[in-house]
Amino acid sequence: TKKLDEAQIGINISSIDNNQVIYSKNPEKNFLPASTLKLVTTSAALEYLGKNFTYNNKLYLDGTVKKNGEFIGNLIIRGSGDPTLSLEFYKSENVIFDDWVAKLDSLGIKSIKGNIIGDDNYFDDTYYPNGWSWEDMKYSYSAQVGALSVFDNSITAKITSADKVNEISNMILVPNSDFVRIVNNVKTIPESGISEVSFERDAVTNFFEFFGNVPFDPRKKDTVVNEIAIDNPTLYFLNNFSDHLRHFNIRFKGALIDIDDWNETPVYFKINLMFDKPSVPLDDIIEYVNRKSSNLTAEIILKTIGKENGGDGSFQSGINLLEKFISKFYPNNDYNIADGSGLSRLDFVSPNLMTNLLKYMYKSDNKASIINSLAQPGKPGTLERRLKNSIAQNRVFAKTGSMNGVSNIAGYVFTEGGETFTFVLYFNNFTLPQAEINNLQDLIIMRLASFQ
Repeated sequence: TKKLDEAQIGINISSIDNNQVIYSKNPEKNFLPASTLKLVTTSAALEYLGKNFTYNNKLYLDGTVKKNGEFIGNLIIRGSGDPTLSLEFYKSENVIFDDWVAKLDSLGIKSIKGNIIGDDNYFDDTYYPNGWSWEDMKYSYSAQVGALSVFDNSITAKITSADKVNEISNMILVPNSDFVRIVNNVKTIPESGISEVSFERDAVTNFFEFFGNVPFDPRKKDTVVNEIAIDNPTLYFLNNFSDHLRHFNIRFKGALIDIDDWNETPVYFKINLMFDKPSVPLDDIIEYVNRKSSNLTAEIILKTIGKENGGDGSFQSGINLLEKFISKFYPNNDYNIADGSGLSRLDFVSPNLMTNLLKYMYKSDNKASIINSLAQPGKPGTLERRLKNSIAQNRVFAKTGSMNGVSNIAGYVFTEGGETFTFVLYFNNFTLPQAEINNLQDLIIMRLASFQ
């Protein structure tokens, strides 16, 4: 349409079966990939770490348990980046640390006289990759990346109307944590009003202020949900862990300490390893990354790829391996990768690169893992409401990517005629409503699915 004249559009559709390009437009030009970049990160993870790779959480007891149930010494929690201690993988917030604390309980520990130390040195201390936008930092999709993570390093604020008009609204936090300080200025307005809620975060403290209005709702049916990113994941982790000790009536009066602020270095082989809990395998984790588009998990995986292959657990060590991986199927170096999730405005990728990646993975041993990890129409994930009940419903496996002025989708279509197509549809710098771009993409995908 005329309205798309100003936009930048890159398309590449090709048949895997006969290596034929069906249609292309600007396939060699660079675009902001947004979250389609997660295809690169998760594919590289399967190649470098293997689909059965697991993260491990270790709990060490550096001290002794006295007969009266008092533990004298320090608890050390050693992280390896595990992104799965979240409500995506656990049914409720109070069970995440159940196994950990039950272990202490089974030793007869009733109180702890010492500190709880968080060892997050598996990764470096850089929270953000290059090119993330400053105004995004307070939102959960820009959560800080650390080696000790819990609840996706964020807190969910659920806001419902007060019992009367003009009163301050009700707010519930999940998890309910005193790690953050919240000032709630959200007023309840008459029923006919419009719900508008925003919040601000003080840059380096966990002080949040909420503003706006919610309409009066006597039955509390409507909930406004805001997911807010916390500052300092390691202390947040330790805070949630020590809260959980109370559920088991284990008294703790010491300090919560980041290992960098502690003046000793643990010699782990000399300390008692109490608990070692593996996560679900990488296969399940990349499904979460690609279907729900979790930025934090993608960045954790990026750092893990670097760390597990001789690097230092930095973004750059992961990016170096992503580039090495790309060189296996794409000979040029006319692209730029700045992070693992695609949130960076410094990522530049062409439809050709993505097409080559999709073909490479289709012919690799990890074909099933990557295809099964992708979003599908009508199933939970980023395509849940798209292409439903259409000819494409069970024929499309794809990764979406969107930001302001960016709407992308890339993946596989299994056509009615029995062919397999890869498709990359990149739309950047448009001013139309995103829904219109999505509709156009959906029409193209349905057309491909009906190919005979």
